[in-house]
Amino acid sequence: MRFTFKKKIAAAAVAGAMVIAGGGYAAYAYWLSPGSGSGSAETAGLGHMAITDNSPITPLGPGYPDQHVNVTFTDTGATTYVTNVTITLTGTGSCPAGNYTIDGTPYTVPVTLGIGVEVAQGSPLVETDLYNLGFYDAPSDQSACANHVAALTIGYAST
Repeated sequence: MRFTFKKKIAAAAVAGAMVIAGGGYAAYAYWLSPGSGSGSAETAGLGHMAITDNSPITPLGPGYPDQHVNVTFTDTGATTYVTNVTITLTGTGSCPAGNYTIDGTPYTVPVTLGIGVEVAQGSPLVETDLYNLGFYDAPSDQSACANHVAALTIGYAST
């Protein structure tokens, strides 16, 4: 028996109908002419998180009390679960970051604190006493740190 083009399409349609009628699933596609196309996909980005240090830091120095640091997380994108924050201090040549302390420990490397908080979109979350910032009372002369301003950077990780 010789099949014509029309009979081939009809046979394929009947076979597909039989599979579907039998309770199975099948997909069949047939194009008479070649085609092409393109597309793109975009993944959702992280929310737009802003971290603000809203603590009035008074002068730090040998013998001065540590300062409690309060931080406000504001997310204008999507609700974000903040797993931890990383605090980085940057000093200058005359007053290196090692002259400062975070939670009583002299600063040597960025410090990561696990916090585990959910920041809802559009609802600022204040974390009080996130950490304590202080000045290390070293046995050497630290007068080069007088009137010095250290740069403090707070980053975060989220899921």
